Amino acid sequence: MGTAEMPNAILFDLDGTLVDSAPGILRAMRLAFDDIGLSRLSEEDERAILGPPLHDFLAERLGAEQVTSVIAAYRTHYTRTHTHELLPYPGIVDALSQLRARGYVLAICTSKVETFARSILLATGLDAYFSEVCGDTPERTRSSKAAIIAECLSRRKLDPARSVMVGDREHDVKGALHHGIPCLGITWGYGTLAELQSAGAYETVSDAASMIVSLQSLT
Repeated sequence: MGTAEMPNAILFDLDGTLVDSAPGILRAMRLAFDDIGLSRLSEEDERAILGPPLHDFLAERLGAEQVTSVIAAYRTHYTRTHTHELLPYPGIVDALSQLRARGYVLAICTSKVETFARSILLATGLDAYFSEVCGDTPERTRSSKAAIIAECLSRRKLDPARSVMVGDREHDVKGALHHGIPCLGITWGYGTLAELQSAGAYETVSDAASMIVSLQSLT
């Protein structure tokens, strides 16, 4: 991204990037599996489920009928508790404040159902920093990160050539690259350094201060 294409919009993933929402997600998923009478996911699978669309992940392990039942039960439990025990990661509030002060348009692009994302932002006070919040619909009409980013670009009339993505999983990187948008990988979330590098993140950082420096370097 050259000087003529300085970024004016930063698209952020939510879970694992801005807030640690794992406790609520995993609690609701465990209860959903209990409701359906299924064995709970392994610790490895529980970690892997954080980030990508739930339906896609579960479809690889369960039949179509069970996926529908599990997700319905999950949403019932998650609706009750998803705003509990949530805190932004260290340095995130200050970083968002700095970025807004420097004139960037900030937006959320998450695989989470959009209504859940909005309530999490409201509960954590992060809603004040974002001009747009884009997520999936309950009907899965935006079931990929690329589709969610496309919706965000369309709503805000953003130029992909002047946008950058920030996320913690390969889905964030690949979804952004689908639109020609560079993605900064952050390693304090649910993905791994190897995953982000393999997916094509232009750089990886391990704290919010380094995130600011990296984003500024694009200008």
